[in-house]
Amino acid sequence: MKFKPEDLPLLNAYDWVDGELVEVKKRPHGFTNDDNVLTVSAEVGDGFADYYGEFRGGCPYIDPALEKWAHERGHFWEWVNPGAIALYEN
Repeated sequence: MKFKPEDLPLLNAYDWVDGELVEVKKRPHGFTNDDNVLTVSAEVGDGFADYYGEFRGGCPYIDPALEKWAHERGHFWEWVNPGAIALYEN
């Protein structure tokens, strides 16, 4: 099954609203790559994927809710490069 960016779940995040940092629901910045594979950017700054993990102990990080979403659909995330993860079928 092919997924589109709009299929990605809304995840918990923080954003500035009227000068205050509040919890919001956001969809990760997704796109389909040249091979028509759903890909999520790790460079947008939304914190859903972070290859270098400089704010999370130095290890690559993918949001657990995003991992769960993929697993529930029989898929997994794989790092394409430090700037993106792509969704692949198990």
